[in-house]
Amino acid sequence: MSIALHLKWGGARVQLVEAGTLGGGCSQLGGGWVAAQGRRNQSQLAFALDSIGYYPELLARIGTDAGFRRAGSFLLLETEEQVSQRRTFLADQMRLPGYDGFEFLDLKQLGEIEPAIRSPRIIAGTYRAKDCAIDPPALCDGLASAIRAEGIAVAEGARVEGLVRSGSGWTVRSTVGDFVADAVVIAAGPQVAPLAGMAGLDLPLNLISGQIMTTEPQAPYVKALVVVMHNHAIPDCPARDLRQGADGRLWIGTVNHHGSGDAKVRRGDTDIIRREMSALFPELADIPFTHGYAGTRPLAEDGLPCYGAAGDGLFIAAPMSGIAEAAAAGRTMAELVITGTSAALPQAFSPLRLVPGAARGTGQ
Repeated sequence: MSIALHLKWGGARVQLVEAGTLGGGCSQLGGGWVAAQGRRNQSQLAFALDSIGYYPELLARIGTDAGFRRAGSFLLLETEEQVSQRRTFLADQMRLPGYDGFEFLDLKQLGEIEPAIRSPRIIAGTYRAKDCAIDPPALCDGLASAIRAEGIAVAEGARVEGLVRSGSGWTVRSTVGDFVADAVVIAAGPQVAPLAGMAGLDLPLNLISGQIMTTEPQAPYVKALVVVMHNHAIPDCPARDLRQGADGRLWIGTVNHHGSGDAKVRRGDTDIIRREMSALFPELADIPFTHGYAGTRPLAEDGLPCYGAAGDGLFIAAPMSGIAEAAAAGRTMAELVITGTSAALPQAFSPLRLVPGAARGTGQ
């Protein structure tokens, strides 16, 4: 949706072809991180900082704050090995000019900032005060409303059945009819690879499905985004993260299944989430879960997102962290489609890096 809006603002005529309902995909279930401290390499870090800086302008333009705030982020550590890994990680991040890094804190210091963090399992953590949070459902609703307000054509319930070259452009064949376009942007989450295949591009993306749980609105419990570093010593260890939405609901998760496109809420995964988060936050041991959500997203083998050109008039947008990247991705991808280049879009994200023998690059 962010790409569609930025294309419209750039003067393009835009047609959205949506298999479900506008804004109804699994981005609504994201963790709400708009954070820099967890980004794996220089390209991801620079892109995250770009998104953090641009989000206020984007939200002002679409007329919603979407709960965007400087909340700070914690990554909690349970072993000395993890502490060592994070120090190495920080040293690599600090090679990016202008980046100010994150702090290392012991358990007492963590608790002084976020009193809910006091489990003896935690020996230390890292904290970045400048990281931000956003409410994913509010963001998706805001983007969808802006798309309608801008008069962008939207075909909902339209499942794409074919992508065919048509002169110098493309014909998109769908269950509600055909659409002819000069350029096609495939930004369809877990369907990116199958749709790219229709255009003749074999894009090796894996699938990862995840589950997250929510509660009724609660009294203030955590201000920041809290993530616990993955611990390989714990069987079935989930990606343990906790945030509190602007409406007071707690979002608690996440169990991930790599290689699975079967997104469903599972009782066993719910039990794993409760077990791990109760051990770290005892107050949550008996809190009722009101809803469980499951979704699927694509993931490249190298863990980087895919943004860029993949052929004449064909573009791919497969995020690694869709909510965190949405602001920067919308602006840079629209610039690429309209002008043929975008200096702010890292070449490391090119989808062609995954295609043997293909020339890399974000432009044509």
